[in-house]
Amino acid sequence: MAKKKDPDAIDRDQAQPALVPMSADELKAAGRTLATKIRELEEMEQEHAEERKDRKEERDALRKQIASMASACLFRSRSVTLRRTSM
Repeated sequence: MAKKKDPDAIDRDQAQPALVPMSADELKAAGRTLATKIRELEEMEQEHAEERKDRKEERDALRKQIASMASACLFRSRSVTLRRTSM
C-alpha cells in the first residue's frame, strides 16, 4: 500500500537552493570568507564561555554572602528570642 503524499510536505530535492557557479578565484575568496566567519564564531563562543564562567563565579559568591547573612540573622534572632524568654 503506497503512502499518500502530504501536499504541504517539503520536497527535499526542491528545498535546496540552486547552486551558483563560481570561478576558481571566487571559490578561494568564498573559502577565505567562510574561514574568517568560522574563526569569528569560535572567538565569540570563547568570549561567551569566559563571561559565563565569570558570571557563575559572581553568582556563587553572592549566594555564599546571602547564606552567611541569613545564618547570621537566624543566629541573632534566636539569641534575642532566648534572652526574651529567659527574662
